[in-house]
This record gives sequence, C-alpha cells and structure tokens, in this order.
Amino acid sequence: MDAIGNRSDDVPLDIMKEVPVISLSPDSDSGTVGDNITRDKQPTFIIGNLESDVVVVQVDINGTVYNAEKNADGVWFFTPGTPLADGSYTISVIASDAAGNQKNSLPITVTIDSTLTVPEIALAAGEDNGASDSDNVTNHTQPKFTLQHIDADVTGVTVNVTHNGVTDIYQATQGADGWTFTPPAAWNDGTYTLSVTVVDRAGKLTAICFASGDG
Repeated sequence: MDAIGNRSDDVPLDIMKEVPVISLSPDSDSGTVGDNITRDKQPTFIIGNLESDVVVVQVDINGTVYNAEKNADGVWFFTPGTPLADGSYTISVIASDAAGNQKNSLPITVTIDSTLTVPEIALAAGEDNGASDSDNVTNHTQPKFTLQHIDADVTGVTVNVTHNGVTDIYQATQGADGWTFTPPAAWNDGTYTLSVTVVDRAGKLTAICFASGDG
C-alpha cells in the first residue's frame, strides 16, 4: 500500500528450502554399513529429502553431471551406466523444481574398492612329510600353515576347517613372517579341508584352497 492507499498485487514467491541428500542404497553398501566404501562398480544411489515439486534431479560425479530417475514408488535414484574404476569419487546432487529453482546437496565421497586378491593357504615349510613334499600329507597333529596373497588393507582373516562334515572357524595370525595358522588343538587322523575368508573395508571373499590328509 502506498501513501494514498493504493495496494499492489501480491506476487507469489516460490523458493526451495530443503537440501537434497544422496547416499548409497543398502544393496550397494558392501562392507561396513555407512562408510561409503563399496565393492559394487555400478552402485545405486538413493536421493532423498526432496520437495514434492522437484522435476529434475541430477547427480554430479567428479564434475560430470548425469540425470537421475524416479521409480514407481516416487523415489529418485541413480545408477552409473558404465562401471566406475576403483578409486574415490566426490558426488553431489542438484535438484530443480518447476519454477527453475535449484538446490545443491552437500557432497559425499564414495570409494570403489572392487579388487580383493584370492588368498592361498599351504602347509608351512617342513610340515608336508608325506610321500612327497607337495602331497598335502603330514604326520604333525598341529601343522602350521602359511597364508599368501593377503591384501594390505584387509581387516580380518579367518581359516575355516572342515572335518567329518563339521566346520570350525579360527582367526589367522599376522606376524613378522606374514599370515599363519596353527590349529589350537591336535587333529585326529583324517582329511581336513581348509578355506580362507578375507575381509576388507568393502566386503569379503572366501576361497577354498587346501585339503590336508593328516596321518
């Protein structure tokens, strides 16, 4: 209203208040939940905290912008069309409404770690005393094993020992001579199958890699 009583028309104001949020989908978040490290080279991201009139959602990965999609439940998501190379990525979201307003999310850093070397386990030197030194036969009831090809970033290494249909799980030990395993109790005569499970920040891998005849 001016000094003589004239009133101007009201002008609608359309602004965006909500800041969008992007995160790895639960199915793509391998390893430790919430650490943004995944073994999935084409992970799916979920975009949330969007206002109802948002019409375009874009995902910025290291400066390259892609269009997100909305599923049948109305949830916005994005999955890279081609596999991402191992490494770290800075990822953010740009949300746009029908009026042309835009809102950017805070960036997150996601690490793709898809490589985990297949481990190997073998009788330690001097333990294989069967007909040859490579037939996996020993008369030692608590034989020592050495583990090879264990990546430096592993967070856990276990040895699974199966005998007569029963599997026991033991922690491997890391020492000056690398990773090793020795049964905590004497084994009876028989065949033992050993497998190794290694876990890194992005997930885990199990390799069945040894069968020992003990007698």
